[in-house]
Amino acid sequence: MVMSRRPQDVIIFMIGGTTYEESLAVYNLNKQNPGMKIILGGTTIHNFKSFAEEVHHATSGILMRYKIGKH
Repeated sequence: MVMSRRPQDVIIFMIGGTTYEESLAVYNLNKQNPGMKIILGGTTIHNFKSFAEEVHHATSGILMRYKIGKH
């Protein structure tokens, strides 16, 4: 089945959170495509500090396994 129409509404929900930069990208896409509306949501909105903490938390187990495996 081939869709002949482009979607008019797109909802993006980011589990783990979204950033202000991603919000700006969605804003710009909405400005460039007036016939389509993109809605961005997430479990949280990250700033640089909270994003860095999230990455550190998510990778801490991986880094520990890597360090243990190297010895």
